[in-house]
Amino acid sequence: MAEGMQRRLAAILAADVVGYSKLMGEDEAGTHERLKAHRKDFLEPLISEHEGRVVKLTGDGALVEFPSAVQAVLCAAAMQRGMALRNADEPTERRIDFRIGINLGDIIFDEGDIYGDGVNIAARLEALAEPGGICLARNIHNQVKGKVDLAFAAMGSHQVKNIAEPVEVWRVVLDGVPAPRAKVASATRPTYGRKLVAAAAAVLLLAGVAAAASWWAQPPAHTARMKPAIAVLPFDNMGGDPATGRLADGITEDIVTDLAHFRDLDVIARNSTFVYKGKPVDIRQVGKDLNVSYVLEGSIQREPDRVRVTAQLIEADDGAHVWSDRWDRPVQDIFLVQTEIAERVAAAIGGGLTLSGISRNEIQRAKRRPPADLGAFDLYALALEQKALNNETATWTGKGYLDQAIALDPEFARAYAVRAWFHFFTMWYGVEAATALKFMNADAEKAVALDAQDAEAIATLSYARMMIGNYSEAEARMREALAMSPANVHVLVLAASALAYLGKAEEGAEIADHALRLDPRMTPANMNAVKDAYYFAERYEDNIAAINRMPEESRARDTWLLLAASYQRVGKTAEAAAAKAKFRPEYPDGSAERMLNEDFPVPNQREQDLIIQAYKVLDLPICMSSAQSAELTGTKRLPDCDAERAREAAPKS
Repeated sequence: MAEGMQRRLAAILAADVVGYSKLMGEDEAGTHERLKAHRKDFLEPLISEHEGRVVKLTGDGALVEFPSAVQAVLCAAAMQRGMALRNADEPTERRIDFRIGINLGDIIFDEGDIYGDGVNIAARLEALAEPGGICLARNIHNQVKGKVDLAFAAMGSHQVKNIAEPVEVWRVVLDGVPAPRAKVASATRPTYGRKLVAAAAAVLLLAGVAAAASWWAQPPAHTARMKPAIAVLPFDNMGGDPATGRLADGITEDIVTDLAHFRDLDVIARNSTFVYKGKPVDIRQVGKDLNVSYVLEGSIQREPDRVRVTAQLIEADDGAHVWSDRWDRPVQDIFLVQTEIAERVAAAIGGGLTLSGISRNEIQRAKRRPPADLGAFDLYALALEQKALNNETATWTGKGYLDQAIALDPEFARAYAVRAWFHFFTMWYGVEAATALKFMNADAEKAVALDAQDAEAIATLSYARMMIGNYSEAEARMREALAMSPANVHVLVLAASALAYLGKAEEGAEIADHALRLDPRMTPANMNAVKDAYYFAERYEDNIAAINRMPEESRARDTWLLLAASYQRVGKTAEAAAAKAKFRPEYPDGSAERMLNEDFPVPNQREQDLIIQAYKVLDLPICMSSAQSAELTGTKRLPDCDAERAREAAPKS
């Protein structure tokens, strides 16, 4: 090793100011002075108290090393909570919010600076964090769990730039401090109040913010109104055969969907609970991981003509059983059992916490029409597996399963709703758009006609209407779905994207925030919808973070475009160039005008301009050629482009 270089193990904290380029562009001198004051008066003393060393300061961030993982995490939590207090009276456009990532790694120390993968991973974790949030590598989480009075939520594994192996990521749950821009309260039990006061006292002591003590002693009104939250773990397959496994998964999903109807209950999405499938779990750890008050678990055993189901509702903080029950019914009654379980959960939670929002009408509304044939349900479950694969073969295979399911049960509403999406996907694989959308709309209409209580079917119909230009009906239908099922992540992600397209970008982005809280392990397909909301809301840092949580192979051409444009908007030109290089081969003869016709059904000028500006900042073509314009039927042409084509077509004098 070169002279002066040393190796050592350290906890590395990387912090970055959210939207720094925009802040500087709007008020360069003021932003600089506010950031300098935060560093001098608050951040640097706090780091010193936690035995940290500031390795370097950049214009918009910092790199800090700690000898202890516990000290690093406690310092980060105090930083974020303290910044929330310091920002409390600032207008949104003047807030200085941080993202923080922490990793434990073997680093190279040389002439006061530090290097190595340990540092790089910390920086990548910072990019995954929400504004005001903290992301930890697994090695940090393993060191601090049980040693600090903080909760953590698993975010799954992420492939990050320039790191060969996926990184398992955990999020620190900062109870009691609203995340920046997040207007929906986090899912926390009211009984957490004592922990909040104790944790806050420690933060105030460390940060020296004594004047705020009364705020913590008397929590704000929204704390008392926080929703309880529940995670439904995958029901165990006690039969062992694949068909019973699909039935167990389907019943789990249906219970999640039924519970999502209740306004005063947050329900963690199936995608984020299925990580526990087939594994022994500690309920209290699940509660901490997902920040929930209750956990529901159960099992299914199927015989030729009967089905046995067990279910138990457990308090997550102490593992105490609220209730448990078992059902031994004819196999065709399985869907009645599922509804009974949802009712029991709602009654138990509603009775214990006196939630006025859970009414008998809502319980009745939660009862979607069950399939009449278990064989149809099994085919439907097989189709859902294909839908998750999201490729050409899976599209045609999944559609085939649903054709068979509908033949067995012509009134199976959910089968029509999912088949509508397969029709939509066929546009990517050779079917003319007008034909694909015609079939999508027909299936979505049929699903809603068969079951007017299915919020996912209504949201699908909304999207289908939007794609053919029926914008007013699209928005009305989406709001109907949201009102009907306010905690259904499938509905939330469609609403986030659709409302952003329809000129309600800020609302769409807030819905996206809510969806990500309910589904921290969101699928790439859902993340693709979320990223649209962030882009049209001009939350470019959030757009970048959302896209970077998607594997590269799942990113469509529009995703690469928005990533490149977002990087360009925040001043990261090298990253913008790399994303642009990925985009061009995906759309070699594309233009802003063509993409507005093929990828973005936006009716309003503002959203059209944001797509056009994406092309402009990346120095890409704006207009279609005359041949392309003639080729696309029903094309919405840009007036400036029509004028340009006319000039090109005019005879030369």
